Amino acid sequence: MNTKKLIALLLCAAMAASILCACQLSDTDTPSGTAEPTDSAAPASTARSSRSRPCTCAWPTSTTNSAELDLTAAVAKINGETVLTLADVKTMFDMYVEYFANYGYDVISDQATLEEFQDDLINLMVQDKVIEAKARELGYANFTDEQKAELESRIAEKIDGLNSYYRDIAEQEAETDESVNVDERMNELILEEAIANMGDENATYESYCAKLSEDVEVEYLVELMRNDLTKDAAADEADIEEQFNTNSMTDMDTYNNNPEYYKDDEDAYEASQEGVPPLYVPKDYHRIYDIYVAYEGDIPQECTDANTAMNNLKTEYCTLAFDDAINGTSTNAARIAEIISEYKAKQAEYDKYYAEYTASAYEKINAAYARLEAGEDFKAVMADVTENTDFTEIDAYADGMLISNSYTSSSDWSSAVKDAFAKLSLGQYSQVFEDTNGLHIIYYVSDEKAGSKTLDEVHDAIAATLTADKKDEVWNALIEEWLNDGSVELVTEVYRQLGK
Repeated sequence: MNTKKLIALLLCAAMAASILCACQLSDTDTPSGTAEPTDSAAPASTARSSRSRPCTCAWPTSTTNSAELDLTAAVAKINGETVLTLADVKTMFDMYVEYFANYGYDVISDQATLEEFQDDLINLMVQDKVIEAKARELGYANFTDEQKAELESRIAEKIDGLNSYYRDIAEQEAETDESVNVDERMNELILEEAIANMGDENATYESYCAKLSEDVEVEYLVELMRNDLTKDAAADEADIEEQFNTNSMTDMDTYNNNPEYYKDDEDAYEASQEGVPPLYVPKDYHRIYDIYVAYEGDIPQECTDANTAMNNLKTEYCTLAFDDAINGTSTNAARIAEIISEYKAKQAEYDKYYAEYTASAYEKINAAYARLEAGEDFKAVMADVTENTDFTEIDAYADGMLISNSYTSSSDWSSAVKDAFAKLSLGQYSQVFEDTNGLHIIYYVSDEKAGSKTLDEVHDAIAATLTADKKDEVWNALIEEWLNDGSVELVTEVYRQLGK
């Protein structure tokens, strides 16, 4: 793919992301393809959920001297009414020039690249304005009482999320700095974001909340219009059956050749409930429940120091013992005896601090184990106790999570979990055991049925995916029609000044 095409695609994706979260992107924002760290105490694919947060973005450096520009000049009009000024476009232009520069793309390096970037940016911004204008023209902004209530709820959620996010940060800062006033610091942080996202040094909390409210309203009325205008788009049975046959053959080939991929793909589907699940199941997959209790905090420094000392003692022991063995002497016997004594002392020291570190976790999981031994249902005890959020936050894992000792996937359980599972029979639970981050009790729930899935099993998922595609086709055709109905006027020479 050539660089210009790649930049156009990345711009489209980046703008969509920034619009959805009503914020700007900064050099600290990670492109969507970047993997998140995973937790070795549980399957790596099951990323812990976190509350979405407002973006905190630094205001980008201007690429053009604003004093030389008429920022009030119209860049785009719809039915003769200005909908984009040069100021609007310059704000986005400067932001994305800096954003792409952070990832190694210079979009103003030559005239052809610059103009293509300008055009792509304008087209995307105009498209949003055209869609909004059409929604208002067709009356979707005339909200019913029910829709007004929904909109008010969404706006409240947006503002509450903003306040809550920055209050958490302010409270964390106050924990280590007694001089921090939480309310004042929260407001200060919100204003920093407001100034960045609005491009206005005079932005206030009230003006920023008004902007966020407007953004939520536009998003909602466009959602209402899209849902209404695409409501009749649906997949037909012939398309569903054709897609099923195609996917079945592809999946059979994929998972027969690489059975370890199945866990990654099935886990991803179950976590998101989006798209179509794998249509073929390789042999030797099973499902387990997991009562998991994490250790609190980091391992004590005393444990780390004792462990370092033990490793040094082992190294010294090996060196001295080897010298005596190779020379046929006992020259180092006295020191070797001392090393053994010192090692035992360090081991006892390590065990003492480690026992204190793990005591609360053991108390919690041992209580859970006692409940199991008393006859309580494993799933019920797990619901009360487990800190494995896959089971507490993802409904699809109600029947257990995949595990296999025949394959190693990129989203696998720890070796300790897999070793414990190897000792179980169907319907049994394990003893309490430890891995790197905490304690587990696992339960062997079921065996995954190997072979091809039937159309009935996946019909609804395929239908939903194809219907979504149909709706996209209808929606994109409507946008294309609105963009080319003669209502849009672009003043190209105005925005060509940017980046020079």
